[in-house]
Amino acid sequence: MSSIVGAQEGQTVFTGQTASSGIAHGGVFLSFAGLSELDSERLSDSEVVDELGRLDSVGRAARVSLVRQREALATHFTEEQLLVFDTHLQLLEDPVMEAVTPTSGPAAGGPWSRGSSRRSR
Repeated sequence: MSSIVGAQEGQTVFTGQTASSGIAHGGVFLSFAGLSELDSERLSDSEVVDELGRLDSVGRAARVSLVRQREALATHFTEEQLLVFDTHLQLLEDPVMEAVTPTSGPAAGGPWSRGSSRRSR
C-alpha cells in the first residue's frame, strides 16, 4: 500500500489492492485505553527462541494454506479477485516480520526470511 499526501490539504489518499469494490469514508478511532492493564511477562532467551519458532511455524502454515486456497479457487475467481490472496501473502513477507525472525537457531530461515519464495507475477 502506498500513500499520496496532498490530494487536499490535510488529507491522505491510500492506494493499493482492495478486498471489495467501493469507497470507504469516515473517521478513525484509535484508543490505547486499557493497554496498561494488560499483563506482561519477561521471557528468557530460550523462551524467545521457542516463541519465534512457533511464530515461524504458524507463518509457514498460513502461507501454505493461502497458496493452496488460491490455487483451488483460481477457476472460480477473476485474477483481480485472486489478488486478495496475494495481498495476504505479502503481509507474511512484511519487513517487520523479517526483522524479528532469528538468523540462526531453530527458528532461522522462517517464512519471512529474505530467501523465502514469492509468487511471481
